Amino acid sequence: MLMNKDNNYTQIKNKNTIFLGILGILSVTAIWGCAFVFMKNALDYISSLWFLGIRFSMGAVLLWLIAGKAVRTLDKQKLKAGFLTALPLWAAYLTQTIGLTRTTVSNSAFITGTYVVFVSLIAWFVTHRIKKSQLALAFLTVVALALFSLSDNFTVAEGDIWTLLCALLFAIHFIVLDHYTSLMDTRLLAALQLSFTALLNVAAALFTEPIPTAANFPPVVWSALIFTAVLATAYANLVQTGVQKVLPPTTASILFTSESLFGGFFGWLLLHETLGLRQSLGAMLLIICMIGAVLTSSSKEKQVISENPQIGEQ
Repeated sequence: MLMNKDNNYTQIKNKNTIFLGILGILSVTAIWGCAFVFMKNALDYISSLWFLGIRFSMGAVLLWLIAGKAVRTLDKQKLKAGFLTALPLWAAYLTQTIGLTRTTVSNSAFITGTYVVFVSLIAWFVTHRIKKSQLALAFLTVVALALFSLSDNFTVAEGDIWTLLCALLFAIHFIVLDHYTSLMDTRLLAALQLSFTALLNVAAALFTEPIPTAANFPPVVWSALIFTAVLATAYANLVQTGVQKVLPPTTASILFTSESLFGGFFGWLLLHETLGLRQSLGAMLLIICMIGAVLTSSSKEKQVISENPQIGEQ
């Protein structure tokens, strides 16, 4: 009888943890969707790499302030974990920025979203244990993203190749992060990840772009930096790092595609952009895919890198 009570308590706890994780992801994707509106005008006054460098630096400072006693556990292995999670994240942002200058916004949004397929394929390659339903949902999510994001005259441009590389890098980031979240404190890992990403962005900016003068930034730049640093970077990375402790990367990656939905919603609400019938169908299909990802997930499904601790420890 006591064992049954313990099992029931564990099941309820797992369900509550999953529910909180889903709410966390939705809050993050809503913030990311709104961030597009803030960044749209800001990037007219500051280059992309410097914007990212300052944004991630501010976010890193915030996370170090809340890391607390976890900082005392910092060692070479944890520094390595921070760098290895930051490297694909930084490279993904860089290739996405390069791609965006050579292709359309709709193409970029769609192709970036294909990382859900790469996550599933990498998961299958590593463990050969991914559920067929999850793989099917990943491909169906790409169809939904195509309906929602692509314009009628979709063509393949040079920037699309860069953006496809970006999608692969985001998938690698999901997998690497999935491994290290089970090995160290969430706050410390998030702070290290943002710090290394900031350093890499600033280093790249120093070699490729003129140094901006902060005193000359108009209010639109500061508002974008504060919003993206506090919410879209510090809070978002803290939530993602925590969520991937309890949700498998395949499920999390599908849920994170709701960024496209929120981007479309805030574009409609604040920028008066319109959504046609095709976009509406894509949005509904994307919502169905996310519901399916939730229903096929459990907190015990850590089936990728976390089940193979030898990966990444070379």
